[in-house]
Amino acid sequence: IAYGQINNLLKSYPNYEQITLRKKWMDQIESYDAMIANEDSLQMIYAATTKDQEQIALQWQKRKEQIALENKELLSDPNKKITSSTNTVGVNKNNNTGYTFNNTGYTSKQTVKSDFYFDNPQTVNMGTANFIKKWGDRPNVDNWRRKTTIQLVRSNTTNTSIGSSKINIASNTALAVKKDGKKKDSANTLQIQLIQSETELKQSKETWNKQTLAIAKTFLYELNDFEKALPRYIALIQKNIDPIATESALLDLASQYMHIGKAATSDSLIQVITTAFPEGNYVKKKKAKENLDRIDKNSTEAYKETYFMAQIGDWDQFGAQMDASQKQFKGTKWQTPYQFLKVKMYAQQGLDSMAIVLLNELIAQNKSEPIKAKAKSIITEINNRKATEAYLAALKIVKPTRTVIVEEEATAQSKGPSITVKKDTSLANTHKIETKPSNKTSKDSTALFTIAENQLVFTNDSLEQHYIALQTTNVSPVFVKEIQNAFKDVHAEEFRKLNLAVTFVQFAEQSHIVWIGPFTNAAAGLQYIQKVKPRLSTEIISFIAKKQYDLTLIGKSNIIQINNQVQLDQYKRDKSYYYFKP
Repeated sequence: IAYGQINNLLKSYPNYEQITLRKKWMDQIESYDAMIANEDSLQMIYAATTKDQEQIALQWQKRKEQIALENKELLSDPNKKITSSTNTVGVNKNNNTGYTFNNTGYTSKQTVKSDFYFDNPQTVNMGTANFIKKWGDRPNVDNWRRKTTIQLVRSNTTNTSIGSSKINIASNTALAVKKDGKKKDSANTLQIQLIQSETELKQSKETWNKQTLAIAKTFLYELNDFEKALPRYIALIQKNIDPIATESALLDLASQYMHIGKAATSDSLIQVITTAFPEGNYVKKKKAKENLDRIDKNSTEAYKETYFMAQIGDWDQFGAQMDASQKQFKGTKWQTPYQFLKVKMYAQQGLDSMAIVLLNELIAQNKSEPIKAKAKSIITEINNRKATEAYLAALKIVKPTRTVIVEEEATAQSKGPSITVKKDTSLANTHKIETKPSNKTSKDSTALFTIAENQLVFTNDSLEQHYIALQTTNVSPVFVKEIQNAFKDVHAEEFRKLNLAVTFVQFAEQSHIVWIGPFTNAAAGLQYIQKVKPRLSTEIISFIAKKQYDLTLIGKSNIIQINNQVQLDQYKRDKSYYYFKP
């Protein structure tokens, strides 16, 4: 009641926010509390013997009426005039011959028939105004006035005038007639609907349970008053009327205890919930969360493996797993990155039309502007590459008929920017056809998947799978393909038991990497290099100049990290013992 009468409170007042918040929720809390008390009483009456139920109910009814009357009097304003008091004052004023409105004609010789303070409207108004000016117009909501305060309505009993007596007699007579006209006193009539069956008792308990949980949550979550919420939660848990509500109450308590630093108490409550409600919401949500975590973990591991295959250019294996991977990544955070890996595969294999179709789908399906910009950038690069390839295809270049053996000639023919080809000497006019590099440099599609920061921290796991990266510089894709075939032949003849794969991928603008592996560990990779390295320049890839390639042994986890030349150079520096020149 007191909170409801607080108005125009300044924000500078102490606990302003707390008072304002409580004032907002007090009506709702009062409603909940009244319903809880009502159901408690009905259940108590139902538990009594049949012969005592009506008597207990009548006593409860009288007590409720008495409480309502007291609350009404508590909120009444004694300064407010009522009709009977106005009539009484008017009669006394007429009988007071010495009374004038502002007492302008008053003298000490005038005789006043009524000297009662409340019979003089002027003094009453002045007193009321002075009181409000000094103390404010505050009703007697918390019984702050003296109990001896004379109510204005009682002034009727002090009036001795004829008019006043007539009014009092008339009112008393009317009241007596009204009482006599009643057939039965309302105090002896039961007006409360009692619980008559077990079904109604069950409904009453459900109502009690619902309102108790509501008021407990209001105290805890809206008013942040755990002290008042705790008894409500305990009462609800002890009765355990509805398992869902009981579990919710236990979860609220566990959360609150965790919030205030009592982790042990919170853990014990969670254990109780898990044991008591094996099919409850908490266990179901926990299992669902664990299932999502498991799916996320599996999809993350699968994406790492797929990404690794894209890194080493193992497109055969990548394509074989495409349908399964597409299904696994659908609806996860890896769906869009996987689509870009497919674009990379199509671009590396020269399937530009399929890559562009997939990129247009990414642009249409994604709302993220960075993803759209990235897809549009790749489309531009593919179109530029197609224009460059069309220009080169229009040139009439005669391929040399003899095998390239000399190192200088291999270097000259493997360079991409400038090509000089002589026609047959039997032709009358001998001239050179020179091609100039395109003004628009085409970026490698792999560079589109690089990370922002180049400085990496590499792992030192020598027991994981390792691969050999044979990186070429200024070697055309035709010769890179020949390198791949040469190593496949060597493996078929000498290293069949190792079951090694050989793939290649364009790594930078003028660089390719031929990947050889997997080796079971770093030691196996080093042993392979010691056997093969002396034969590279003289036998296996003698058609490539020594200065155009090098060898690096890299672990699988580090391959996934390396995305550009800067990072690869960092690895060569940090892991110099895995870096070899022919």
